[in-house]
Amino acid sequence: MNVGESLKRHWLQQNVPKDQLLRGASEAEITAFEACHNVRLPDDLRQYFLTVNGIGGSKGAEMDGDLFSFWPISAVKSVADYYVNAPHFEESDPASLFIFADYCIECHYYAIQLNPDSEQPTPVYLTTETPKYQFGNSFADFIELYLANPDFLINPWREQKPLK
Repeated sequence: MNVGESLKRHWLQQNVPKDQLLRGASEAEITAFEACHNVRLPDDLRQYFLTVNGIGGSKGAEMDGDLFSFWPISAVKSVADYYVNAPHFEESDPASLFIFADYCIECHYYAIQLNPDSEQPTPVYLTTETPKYQFGNSFADFIELYLANPDFLINPWREQKPLK
């Protein structure tokens, strides 16, 4: 089962209304995103967007039961485009970090590092804290944590260990 199917099943188990699970993005939408940003999506992120392109609905209703919102590809933006000034990203290029999800109506943002080469590591970061926190080396690593222990994604500095 790919990460998109795992997420869709999880959201349905959380009673997210089926009509709020967006239809998968098209290959054309993904190709346009890649061309616009000069990146190549890794297979796990590509499968997510093809399977379920985020959670949608009326404002405030686009969250899961834990208050996470996963954005459709049309809403994904680079940190450089989203923040006017991103001083806490000096060790990485804000143009290569793309926000794809948030927690509790944008209290926290989650961004993945994308590159022109889809074989490069694609770590996911909590972007609203200094120092930013890295959740594994791939979108699949992030989703594994999200499915097992969403509280860890909210406050990874608290004394807790992610569930395996």
